[in-house]
Amino acid sequence: MGVFHHQVVAITGSLRPVTREQAIRFVQEQGGTYQGFVSDKTTLLIAGHKQLDLFNPDKRSLKYTAAKARQASGQALTILGEDDFFSLMKKSHHA
Repeated sequence: MGVFHHQVVAITGSLRPVTREQAIRFVQEQGGTYQGFVSDKTTLLIAGHKQLDLFNPDKRSLKYTAAKARQASGQALTILGEDDFFSLMKKSHHA
């Protein structure tokens, strides 16, 4: 049973040094379901560092904005920063 067991996961932004494909594969290997959008089924959004709009720092990505709105309306949805995501990846490779 992986760290994302029973989680429906979306990703926004850049997750360097890993590719989005590597991140998706890790989520799936850890028992999660990946979806390319935020919905009423989403339980976790992984927010990469480049999900901000460089020309308007107060403007977040559509997925991030959607996740925040769903949290505000009571949906159990966690936003996980890339540092925490990378820590989970590292721990799994040492296990």
